[in-house]
Amino acid sequence: MFTTLTRLAASSLAVVGVLLAGCATFVQSQVTRFHQLDSAAKKYVLVPTKEQENSLEHTAYSALVRTKLNALGWSETPFDQADVAVFVQYAIGAGREVAFSYPIIGQVPTGNTYSTSTFNVNSYGTNYATGTVNTQTTRQTTFGVVGTGVGTATVFDRALRVDMVSVPEFKATNRVVPVYEGTVRSAGSTGVLSQVMPALVEALFKDFPGTSGRTDRVVTQMTQCEEAAA
Repeated sequence: MFTTLTRLAASSLAVVGVLLAGCATFVQSQVTRFHQLDSAAKKYVLVPTKEQENSLEHTAYSALVRTKLNALGWSETPFDQADVAVFVQYAIGAGREVAFSYPIIGQVPTGNTYSTSTFNVNSYGTNYATGTVNTQTTRQTTFGVVGTGVGTATVFDRALRVDMVSVPEFKATNRVVPVYEGTVRSAGSTGVLSQVMPALVEALFKDFPGTSGRTDRVVTQMTQCEEAAA
């Protein structure tokens, strides 16, 4: 039922832009949600997969999800009392090289413009005078785009998925019935998942549970300045 970490790592979000200097404090993500949540469902239990049972990383990310659910008025309970069981999965890619172009800003060439014209003074067919007029226009010094540069950057694909299944349905029929599936995909220069995970969790729970079947572009702010591509 659940998407494996390998498949999550293969899912990527196109890079919108690469910042050339300093760093950005925002993460752009694509958030997709499908759900059939009962509006009365407010009790949950966080359940690790077998591979996550002894993972401190999973414990840390689950704590972020717990904080968001509690802030929404949900309460964590033992499995037998829960409305839904919550599963948290995550992944990050190994990094890929992305080419990009950027404008080069410099001083636009300046100088003087000269023009010459000839004039004649005539009266009843008689040419009284002939001469030339020289004009000069001086252009102001300006700055603008004088060229284009090309570079490369390493981009990491990151993914977070949160699934909820009905606990009463499982106890009654022993069937796993999904009631919520939420996926966040993001790409950027941060290759340490723990640094960007708070922003991914924030994106997933923005306007929770969200419109079912729709993918939204969500921008969230990082707690520290470390992202150079989003």
